[in-house]
Amino acid sequence: MRWWRRLLGRRRIEAELDAELRDHVERQVADYMRAGVTEPEARRRARLEFGGLEPVKEQCRDVRGTRVIQETVQDVRYACRVLRKSPGFMVAAVTSLALGIGANTAIFSLIDAVMLKSLPVREPDRLIELLTDRGGGKPFNAFSSQALVHFRDHQTTLDGVIASTNSRFFVGFDDAPLEMAKGQYVTGDFFPALSVPALLGRTIQPSDDRHGAARVAVLSYAYWQRRFGGDPGVLGRRMTLDDHAFTIVGVTAPAFRGTLVGQNVDVWIPLVAEPLLRKESWTASAGYKWLQLLGRVKAGRSFEQARAELETMFQTDVIEAELATLNDARPDHPARSWRLVVEPARTGLSMVRQQYAEPLLLLLAVSGIVLLIACVNVANLLLARASARRHEIAVRLSLGAARSRVVRQLLTESMLLASAGAALGIAFAYIGCRYLLDFFATGRTPITLEVQPDLRMLAFTATLAVATGLLFGLGPAWRATLQAQGASLMGSGRVHGRRDRRVLSRVLIGSQVALSVIMLVCAGLFLRSLFNLRSIDTGFDRDSVLLISTDASRSRLTPDAQRTTFRETLTRLGAMPGVHSASLTLHTPIEGGGTSLTFLLKGQDGTVREAQNVHVHWVSPDYFATLRTPIHSGRDFRWQDTVSGPNVAIINQAMARQHFGHQSPLGQHITLDAATYEIVAVVGDAKYLELRNVVPPTVYFNAFQQDDVSGQFAIRTAGGPLALAAAARATIRAAAPAVAITSVRTLTEQVDASIVRERMLGVLSGFFAALGLLLAAVGLYGVMAYMVTRRTSEIGIRMALGARPSRIAAMVMREAFVLTAAGVVVGSLAALLLSRSLASLLFGLTPTDPLTMSAVAIVMVATGLAAAYLPSRRAARLDPTVALRTE
Repeated sequence: MRWWRRLLGRRRIEAELDAELRDHVERQVADYMRAGVTEPEARRRARLEFGGLEPVKEQCRDVRGTRVIQETVQDVRYACRVLRKSPGFMVAAVTSLALGIGANTAIFSLIDAVMLKSLPVREPDRLIELLTDRGGGKPFNAFSSQALVHFRDHQTTLDGVIASTNSRFFVGFDDAPLEMAKGQYVTGDFFPALSVPALLGRTIQPSDDRHGAARVAVLSYAYWQRRFGGDPGVLGRRMTLDDHAFTIVGVTAPAFRGTLVGQNVDVWIPLVAEPLLRKESWTASAGYKWLQLLGRVKAGRSFEQARAELETMFQTDVIEAELATLNDARPDHPARSWRLVVEPARTGLSMVRQQYAEPLLLLLAVSGIVLLIACVNVANLLLARASARRHEIAVRLSLGAARSRVVRQLLTESMLLASAGAALGIAFAYIGCRYLLDFFATGRTPITLEVQPDLRMLAFTATLAVATGLLFGLGPAWRATLQAQGASLMGSGRVHGRRDRRVLSRVLIGSQVALSVIMLVCAGLFLRSLFNLRSIDTGFDRDSVLLISTDASRSRLTPDAQRTTFRETLTRLGAMPGVHSASLTLHTPIEGGGTSLTFLLKGQDGTVREAQNVHVHWVSPDYFATLRTPIHSGRDFRWQDTVSGPNVAIINQAMARQHFGHQSPLGQHITLDAATYEIVAVVGDAKYLELRNVVPPTVYFNAFQQDDVSGQFAIRTAGGPLALAAAARATIRAAAPAVAITSVRTLTEQVDASIVRERMLGVLSGFFAALGLLLAAVGLYGVMAYMVTRRTSEIGIRMALGARPSRIAAMVMREAFVLTAAGVVVGSLAALLLSRSLASLLFGLTPTDPLTMSAVAIVMVATGLAAAYLPSRRAARLDPTVALRTE
């Protein structure tokens, strides 16, 4: 408390100190006068004895313990005065730092939301996630109901195994119109195991997840606010999910939105209700993988113990039990090579992390390079200012100021710049986050993240500001005091100081250029990869196609009525003005879903062979015309191909090449589930799952030869497809009032959604690279302009001795070229080493792509020469008589 009083009551304490010391002096004067000394002589002797009041005051302040803070306050005030006198320098430095700090803060905020933030549950560090590695890439969380039961009943290291799976429900309340809501089936112990509290009512309990139990539902806080305006009377109300009644028993706490980051749930219902709402229940489907599993490690048990037990159980029991259920005893069954992966689940399920972790970390590294370039820029500016303030610093040192004290004063200016840059950077980060979140919202599965300033983000920004201030401020401050200490007030050491500063500036500029080259190479690789994905031959025309998804599960139409309804709908859609053709398909291209089956192929010679992992699609007549996929031989599906007629199929070229070789597949037969289909056409290869994937062997069936006719309408339009969206919806409602419309989008949007990660990398790395290039150009311009200013006398002498202006300009341009070329060489070598780690993110080119490397070198050299043009022009126009007077 005394320390705080000393700090806050500084003026009063200083006045008391001054009065006390003067009293001591007056007492000593009185003692001398009593000894017979005159008053002037007594005062002189007293002052000599005390040695001056100010040093004594400094000693007293040191004892007080508040000197450092008081000096810091003085340094901040002085730094504000100094920076106020140089507004141009301050604006340039703060803006550069704000862009770098803002970019890093924005990317860190997303990394925090996706990868670092813990679930708002009890003891999240004890949560684990179960995944399967099937040897095809990253493991994923998908298990069968049988696996859930086996893990839950036989493990001994977990407090429980809980399961959930996402779905969508048509939700109805009283007479209100139906709306689509994001739902989730969960086991009865889901909420108790996570210890998620209810804001209102209660959550789902184990007793709710039993056959015969009352059907209950729990709403999320966000859905409760959005749909009911936060009305507490919602408890006990009846709601319908896909025409089945449920009773609302609770509302979750606001912080809990689900266990999958970015996927907010609206409604939770017990897992036991799944067979009631779904036509073909996945609960009873042997071996169907559809559940996401989480577990909580028991107190006193370790993560390693749980992993060892579960991995052994998976290999020896779970897989064998599933294969026994499927009556498949093949020793070479692919499932026998699968293995269980157990990972910590403190931050939730891993799907979003797997998709975006690598790009976000890479963008954080790129934004870090931007900040380094900004720091180098500011360091160069500070070096120039230190050179101009060399006389001032020499005066301070000559008057007795310690070198560390002067360095601290200069560092205070740097920290003030960094703090101002951080404050402005937070505003830039907020704007950048809004832009980045738009990328996440345009994927196949839109991801909703709430990024708000919090203590972790502010701590990151503050740490970044301190590190940045030290990075660009410490070197120039130390160099400034070193030069001033070695130079007299009359200017000795000037040449040596200039030479040292010139060397350091050149090193910094070379570093800037090298860092910019690394960024440009990364951006070039990502942009070219994105271009390759956009320009790849997909086998269909994505432009001018409108996709309308429907759901006929609630229509209660018979198979014949369903076929009639959808055929009539297609006829009406095809007759709309501005529509070229309309078709129906279960899966549309590049939507991320599909079906793979095993067929029996019967050749013309009567031999039967097996074709595994063949992709299957159910489409209507005119589908290939709508997507402009060419039919190379045979015919399209016809409306005459009915259920009562011969089953027909169409295959793609990959299927024909792989399974029929040089024979014509037309007229040959394939068998699926005891049904035989005649091949009537071969169509071009078209990509369906991913743009990156090789087109697999594919079989198309006529959707109107199936009992369940449903799916998505694909409509080829003459103009912009969205312009016809409202009319198409109205046509579907009029022709099929019992069929629900679930979404409307264009095929172009769907394809773009599949490469959202590549678009994010390409666009943002391109932006950061352009920003880094601009900062490097500004830095090079500043160094060359300063060089011309400091060498004005030398240039004047050269011109007075007969040097032509063109030679002077060439001298400046040559120096800029050398600096830029050196940076390009170093940066290119570093880029060659670093770019190898980007191979998994590229498409259609190698990490060492020579075209990208050459283009970056040309752009960087051209930028360097352009930045040096104005300084070289200024040097060439100097008047020798004026230049010689500058010394």
